[in-house]
Amino acid sequence: DVSRPLQEKYICIAIHSTAQAKYWNYKGGWDIIVDYLKSKGFDVVCIDKNSSFGNKNHMNYIPTNVIDLTGNDSLEERINQIYHSSFFIGLPSRLSWLSWALEKPTIMISGFSHDYTEFETPYRVQNKNVCNGCWNDNYFDRGDWLWCPKSDKKEMFECTKSITPQMVIEKIDSLIKDNNL
Repeated sequence: DVSRPLQEKYICIAIHSTAQAKYWNYKGGWDIIVDYLKSKGFDVVCIDKNSSFGNKNHMNYIPTNVIDLTGNDSLEERINQIYHSSFFIGLPSRLSWLSWALEKPTIMISGFSHDYTEFETPYRVQNKNVCNGCWNDNYFDRGDWLWCPKSDKKEMFECTKSITPQMVIEKIDSLIKDNNL
């Protein structure tokens, strides 16, 4: 019998991925979302493996206003953390897929892939009004942390930079309403 990691109601988030193109690249977006979730009465737990990740020229850090449960936890512990959460917010990554497999309501923030390549969720956040789906439409260079097919590089990662916190908040509100949270 595995015990609940926190007694209060909480949300799990995972903000890291394996390439910058997969990140939510809206500056300060995660901090805004964590503050919003806290205003709704939820604790917010980050369950990434690392508190920071990237390369020497481009690092990504978890929000400062979360409960930091990062670390090299076992799969069973991550399952327990997600299972007892109210819902999960993440990127197109393993932890999002794990949340979905656990039948936990899952918000996925993604711009680099088309929706048909990920699990089906009514809570996918994507801006189709800008360049998107590059992973499906181009050769993905796994060796280039900052891979982006935008030739001018001026608007690198516009697929996720253009996903606003308000777009994520709309999905959060919808999920809360749909699941009577």
